[in-house]
Amino acid sequence: MRIVLVVLWQHLRRWPLLIAAYIASTTFMIALWVAEPLLGRAVIDSVGLIGTMDFKKDAFMSLFFAWIGISLVMSVIQAIQKMVCWRAMNKTYLTFQEEKYAHVLYMDSAQHAQRRAGAIVKKIDNAADTIWDIGFQLFQVIIPSLLAGFIFVGIAFTVNVYLTLIVTILLGMYGVVLIIITNRVHPIQAAISRLWVSIIGRAYDVMLNILPVKSAAAEQREIDRVKYWHRIGFRLQTRADYMWAMLEGINMFVLLRALTVGLGVYLITQGQLTLGELFFFTFISFRLISPIEIVSGFLPKWNEKVEKIRMGKHIGEIPSTVQNLPNARILPDLQGTITFENLSFSYEQSGTYPLVLENDDEEEINILDPHAEHMDEHSPHHRPLELLQRFARSSEEPLPTTPQHALSHFSLAVHAGEHIALVGHSGAGKSTIASLINRFYDPTHGRILVDGIDLKELDLLWWRSCIGLVLQDNTMFNDTVMSNIRYARPEAPDDEVISAAKRASAHDFIIGIPKGYQTQVGERGIRLSGGERQRLAIARAILKQPKIVVLDEATSALDSITERDVQEGIRELIADRTSFIIAHRLSTVRSVDRIAVLKNGSILACASHDELLKTCPTYKEMVELQSHGMLAE
Repeated sequence: MRIVLVVLWQHLRRWPLLIAAYIASTTFMIALWVAEPLLGRAVIDSVGLIGTMDFKKDAFMSLFFAWIGISLVMSVIQAIQKMVCWRAMNKTYLTFQEEKYAHVLYMDSAQHAQRRAGAIVKKIDNAADTIWDIGFQLFQVIIPSLLAGFIFVGIAFTVNVYLTLIVTILLGMYGVVLIIITNRVHPIQAAISRLWVSIIGRAYDVMLNILPVKSAAAEQREIDRVKYWHRIGFRLQTRADYMWAMLEGINMFVLLRALTVGLGVYLITQGQLTLGELFFFTFISFRLISPIEIVSGFLPKWNEKVEKIRMGKHIGEIPSTVQNLPNARILPDLQGTITFENLSFSYEQSGTYPLVLENDDEEEINILDPHAEHMDEHSPHHRPLELLQRFARSSEEPLPTTPQHALSHFSLAVHAGEHIALVGHSGAGKSTIASLINRFYDPTHGRILVDGIDLKELDLLWWRSCIGLVLQDNTMFNDTVMSNIRYARPEAPDDEVISAAKRASAHDFIIGIPKGYQTQVGERGIRLSGGERQRLAIARAILKQPKIVVLDEATSALDSITERDVQEGIRELIADRTSFIIAHRLSTVRSVDRIAVLKNGSILACASHDELLKTCPTYKEMVELQSHGMLAE
């Protein structure tokens, strides 16, 4: 419950007028709730005086119309209070989603690499929905009913102590039963919640990788995997439902009504209670049981809901190591000189538990291991709850990490406007350099200087806006060709977008497709070929007008003819700009100013193509192997 209140307060405190409106409307509503049964008691007791000398018609009519009037006013106040609660929860829902979405976008690349996009989105969406649901019931019904309940009990003790004690004792016993069952069900519901999130994340992964799934003829395998874990979840949910059914068997509403009416009638016959007072007790019994019934209705899914909020809240607490300094600066006259000083860098390579998919922050269930013995549900050791709880315990422990060294004592000075190629075998550290230039990561040791200024001192968003990045596999948004190119500069007019496409050798193929620049490219650009996506990425980079260009294997996946077309766009892109060109095909980088040959994260040599052929045996061997077709280009 604490985490629910914390999340709600973090958002609601921003709107003091809304809080004031809630307090005012709720206070007025509670006052009417209390007045209604008191007036009802007086009216009913007055009815009993009809025909006697004590009956006063004018007083009776005044009480009766006041009772009716309070009921009408109460309906209006309840509607106002409900509107206030709706508005508060709608604002909370929107701000929660917006903040978590923003936090996810600003998270480190390393954090994104450790998490599945589908699971993240599902957690945020689940948490926002649950916050609205719980918050509305809490503020609209439960809190007012509990506050009114304390007042009712206080008044009830002044009317009849015995009847009040019976009502409060019964409610207290019911509350104890609720707590016991909730504690029994909590570990089951928490494990099931993590299981559902993992299943959704896995399904999202499968959809994104549908071609490998079909290529491996693995459709049925994936279906069977989901069915298996669905059965586990169903069996556990059934176990929890049995416990909730036991609670439902205790019909507190019927029991309380029967005892109140039965004992009340007896007390009336003994002259210890009036008919109006019995009405009062019956009325407040209903009022007291109302929030308890709502809570008991929530409880079967309460732990699951709290778990959803906890997981969603946690998304906003994932730390980022790459951050702006408080006094981060920009360089109005950026020249583009970049110096790498004794860089070392290690990726933290996570170890793996046999049953855990992700790190301790995610607390998800591994549903990926098709060879694990636990997949046999007929095994005598197959205990669903223990299985999921074991997953949960494992996922709450920090995973062991071992450093994966990518760079070691890397030093290189690049002049403004110079074109530098980075070559070497896979794992030499080329793409790591590209990531460090973009500051997707920070170096473990050493530093990168931009025009003599430490990169960490520069404003992160400004710096990335100065870089044009083209990757080997450039995915697109599910939007038009025009919008995908314009993404680099949303304010760019159409003519500049078209000009960038022409310079990237993309214009001809664009106007050749049915809707031209308004063509929808499909999810991740699936309706375009690899070469077409590559040219759009180059056009996007050209439109950005960057000071620095980073090409990470920008043509390695293309055939020779397509590569020739793309190279024309690349020449336009890198002209007069400091450029880093990472390539396996050495034929594509012969004309650059210098070529840096990397091995095991260090520079073996750095010179022009002709000089390296004379002075660097490793480079010469790579050229000869490629020229003879023995080394894949």
